[in-house]
Amino acid sequence: MATFRQVALPAALVLAQALPVASWEDGVQVYSAKCTAISAGEPSCAVFPGEDPGAQAWGTWQDDIQSMGWGRLLVKTPSSEPGLPAFAAGYLEGYLTSGRVSQHFNNSFQGAKIYPPPASMEDFLRATDSWWHAAGQAADPKDSYWRAVRFISDQLDGLVAGVNAGLGQGQRRFSRLELLTLNSFWDLSDIKMAVNASQQASFENMAPEALSLWVRDHGHCSSVVKLLPDGSELFAGHNTWFEYYHLLRVFKRYEFGAQTPIAMSSYPGMLSSSDDFYQVGHLVVMETTLPNYNNDLFALIKPETLPFWIRVMAANQLASSGPEWMETFRKHNSGTYNNMWMVIDYSKFTPGKPLSEGVLTVGEQIPGYFHWEDQTRTLSYGYWPSYNAAVYPETARRIRQDVMEQTKGDKFSYQLVERAQIFRRDEASIMSDEGMQRIMRYNQFQTDPIAHGDSCSQLACRADLSTDLARRKAFGAIDGKYTSSAHNRRGEAVIVAGPTHDDQPVFDWRLVPELAASTPHEGQPLRFDFGWMVVGPDMSASPWTSSSSGSSSLSFANIGSAVTAAAGAFLAILAVTLIRQRRAKEGSGDFPDSFYKNLQASPASTRCPSTPATPWLAPSPSSSA
Repeated sequence: MATFRQVALPAALVLAQALPVASWEDGVQVYSAKCTAISAGEPSCAVFPGEDPGAQAWGTWQDDIQSMGWGRLLVKTPSSEPGLPAFAAGYLEGYLTSGRVSQHFNNSFQGAKIYPPPASMEDFLRATDSWWHAAGQAADPKDSYWRAVRFISDQLDGLVAGVNAGLGQGQRRFSRLELLTLNSFWDLSDIKMAVNASQQASFENMAPEALSLWVRDHGHCSSVVKLLPDGSELFAGHNTWFEYYHLLRVFKRYEFGAQTPIAMSSYPGMLSSSDDFYQVGHLVVMETTLPNYNNDLFALIKPETLPFWIRVMAANQLASSGPEWMETFRKHNSGTYNNMWMVIDYSKFTPGKPLSEGVLTVGEQIPGYFHWEDQTRTLSYGYWPSYNAAVYPETARRIRQDVMEQTKGDKFSYQLVERAQIFRRDEASIMSDEGMQRIMRYNQFQTDPIAHGDSCSQLACRADLSTDLARRKAFGAIDGKYTSSAHNRRGEAVIVAGPTHDDQPVFDWRLVPELAASTPHEGQPLRFDFGWMVVGPDMSASPWTSSSSGSSSLSFANIGSAVTAAAGAFLAILAVTLIRQRRAKEGSGDFPDSFYKNLQASPASTRCPSTPATPWLAPSPSSSA
């Protein structure tokens, strides 16, 4: 095992650094990772402030999870080849975010109640890791697919080493298997049912209420692609449905050598989005999960394949079109974390012109089967929705969605499930960014006749608000994110963290003590009343305003609005800085509840995370950062 050098980053040293070059956000500290190969074992790496031309990776980390709901990470390497650049990229990410990785790991596996994982699950993942490594080593060195896969493997090794170095002596040490398990978190449910038939659900014998809960908990995400009536703009948006123990969020951007940059909503310690929402140059990639009602399919899940997240990142690295992405992704199908995948190709979209073939490609993966088609013609009529139901007849037949619809009703119907009805009713309201924001956060379950009083029969679930105590749970739509042709040209995404509060109460852990006691949420904000933020390619973030949409028109009113917004943002930054200084003197890092309501922006963070790691299962579930 190599010796890793941990370099202290005192505040005086950080402040003494010169401003970063223009490719970085102004005023944000850049860090370098310099790694040296050794004859045996892992490379030896050091992390230090400043942009060293001789380093193998550079990056910025802004931990604004408490003040805006998101951390922001940017990592760059001079090369996209496996080896030191990949290892350094993972090392730098792990080192800078180590405290948050430890928190997210604890929250995830405590919350899922699968740590330590069952021996059969660990054996499956070990076999997958061994097969992956052997196949990569045996492949032709010129094979671009396996080069991409080897890069991810080396990046994972670097992540493990960087997290351990960042946590320092006396803290728990993570193994490759543990962080592979974290990155494969969304695969685990299918693996568990593949290796242990007793974990499989008996759908025929389920009572209607139990079946309804199973569908809710195994269906993740709502998504829509929307073409404006005059063809002037094309929006692509997504929200993630999951347990609230997953509310430590990081928006990331990877720039590896000459590859197309990858921006994504993600989590600490995870090398893919896993939500999933990606911006890969002119491509946008999203998915929603497909529940499987056919237990026979689990027999097709074998370890000699690649977990979904590795195949996604390889496809992101290699593909330049929707069909290319689908054909790359389908290789070595694991049959785990099965989804409807959507790829939007903005290079084929011209505002105000008829859509060209290839604008929208949609594929569906299940164990032993993958099918994709061009769906641009459907999109030309206005929109494409996605909500955890298969659209292709063969997919529906294989997962027995068709049988469930016939025997259990419309909740299993692609056309008539509640979210299909809501999208069909309300998609015409999307005429601007504000309309997109509204629909991605839509939940009016108390008055919407389609919901029948169910807080999750909406586009943005809030199971914590269920009036039925048996259904109440810290589960729901935990974010929103979207882009458009205009935003994507500028490398922008518009994002928001936390459960929706457009028409519902703000989620606050202090107001739900029974959920806080049963749901690990170490390091999370106590209150999630965050607004939409626009994130740029340098990971700069600013509060959404109507001028953020990028309209090219210019008027005195627009100038006045821009000046007002800039002044407001400056005052907010100044206020946050002063509050942080005052709270630091008082020995508290928390913002008072009343301050959150007025928070418009947060300053750039120029420090490494200082949250100490804690032993496994040590933190109280109700503790905060």
